[in-house]
Order: sequence, then C-alpha cells, then structure tokens
Amino acid sequence: MMIRNLIFFLVLFFVTTHSFSQNYNIDDYDGQTITTCQGNFYDSGGPGLVYSANEDYTITICPDNTATQQIILDFDQFTTQPFIAGNGDGMIIYDGNSTSATQFGIFSGTSAS
Repeated sequence: MMIRNLIFFLVLFFVTTHSFSQNYNIDDYDGQTITTCQGNFYDSGGPGLVYSANEDYTITICPDNTATQQIILDFDQFTTQPFIAGNGDGMIIYDGNSTSATQFGIFSGTSAS
C-alpha cells in the first residue's frame, strides 16, 4: 500500500510540474512582457525548426513576484550564426527591464562573448 501511494504522489508531482509549463515563441511575444515562474522559450522556429533570416525581437521576462523571485535561464540548446566583425546573429540579455539596463551578456554561435 505504501509503494502504491508513493507511486501515485510521484506521478501526480510529475504531471502537475510539467503540465503548467507554457511554450513561448519569441515572435509571438515581440515587444511584450512575459510574467511567469516557468516556461519554455523558443526562437521563431519553435521547438522543431530554426529561426528565419533578418529577425529582430525584444521581449522582457519577469518573475511573478519581483520582490522574492528571480529569473533563471537554462539553455538546453543554443546555436546562432556566429557574430564576427559586425556580421552574424546573437542574443543580448540585459540585467533589467529594458535595453537601457546593463548588458548581462552577448550570446552568439554556441557560447557567450
């Protein structure tokens, strides 16, 4: 009986923690603020395709409660055309709620610069 209850609670935990995660494609949220505790962030190609040429998007990600929570980004995959001599693709992450904030990092190719 105890093992059955443990299995039930593990299944319940797995279903509830993974069923509330929303997918966010950057092109669907351009210029908007996403307020969430968790989710999956994708380029315009979504989870299965690559992004298109000449894309330029800006989104803001905020926690549900800015006083007690923080944003953690965990990249499963990251690949762009490397940014070399002013050409290429990349992603700039700012430490604040606008592009006027301090740059946290510039990410291009498969790493940070």
